[in-house]
This record gives sequence, structure tokens and C-alpha cells, in this order.
Amino acid sequence: MERNLRTQSKARPAYAARVPATAQVVPPGEAQMPPGAAAGTPNLYERAITLSFSDQVALIQEALSCNRSQIAQILQVSRPTLYAWIDGAEPGAQKSRRLLALLRLFSRAGLTSERPLHARFVRHPLSDHGPSLLELLRQDAPPEEACLQTLVQARELTALLAHRAQQKAKLLHAPTAGSGAPVEKPANPELNYILL
Repeated sequence: MERNLRTQSKARPAYAARVPATAQVVPPGEAQMPPGAAAGTPNLYERAITLSFSDQVALIQEALSCNRSQIAQILQVSRPTLYAWIDGAEPGAQKSRRLLALLRLFSRAGLTSERPLHARFVRHPLSDHGPSLLELLRQDAPPEEACLQTLVQARELTALLAHRAQQKAKLLHAPTAGSGAPVEKPANPELNYILL
């Protein structure tokens, strides 16, 4: 089932319609540093090209919060082939290029395995009529710009979800009104609508 990518980019994003767009897409050839990273720290792609294929697969799996079946679908190989790579076999030239292209794309989007995407934003569409990130990455020739925009959007939503969880934890541990300490009110009540 193919979808017209021109119409999907015009569709109103279901999650993002309520989220301000703050992150910028990095132009090709430039690496975006994750928040808090030092200037001399290598980006995801620079780190990944020195890793074994099994470590590269693990890096993609961690960054996308996917299981091995889904990673096999993204890399367009069977599960036994993926397990062979994990056990030390080397992929052919075409699959190796696909693996490195994915890592380069993740690096451009500012994605890291230390801050993986939330599985919900990988498996489910982020717009009303568009494909999910998983569906985009499974294609024979994934549309790079559509994948990049979806990765950035998923990264922003994951960060927003983590921030919301921190706020909720802070509110749960905040002093109550009867204890004499000031009670902190939520700073942004419309965050409750993001994850409906």
C-alpha cells in the first residue's frame, strides 16, 4: 500500500499539531550534536563506522526501541541473516551501505542510543494520514527527507514525553497544601493533551 508523500507532508500532524517545532533538521554533511554533548565528541555516525556490524545493529535497535524482527524488516533481511550478523558474519556490500545510510540519517536527526526514541513514536504514524517511521524505514529506498523529518519529530516528542514524566514525578513528590510548604502548580497544563 503506497502513499503519496506529497500529500502526507501536507497532512496535519496528529501529535505535532500541539507541539511547537523547536528542533532544526541538520543539512546534509553537518552533524548535529545531541544536547549536552561536548564539541569534540564524535556523533553517532562517526562512532558507528568504527564498530562491528553486530554493534551497529545493536545501536540501531537501541536508538529506535525496536525488536530484532523489526530491525530485520528495516534492513530487508531475514531474521536468521540478522542473527548471523549479530554472531559476527559480515553483510554484503548493499546491506552494509543500507546500514551505514541509516546510521548517517540517525546522526543527521540528532538521534543517539543514549536517548532512544519512544517506541510509540516509531511504530505509530505521527500525522493523520502519513506512514509511521517504521513503515518509512522499511521501504526499498526510504525517502530521506521524509524519514529525517519524522525522526526529528519523534525525537522532539520523546523529549517532551520524558519532560512530562519528570514534571509528573516532581508533582507527586511535591509538598502538599497542608504541610505548610508552598505547593507548586504545573507550569504547562496543555501537556496533558499531547498524549491523548
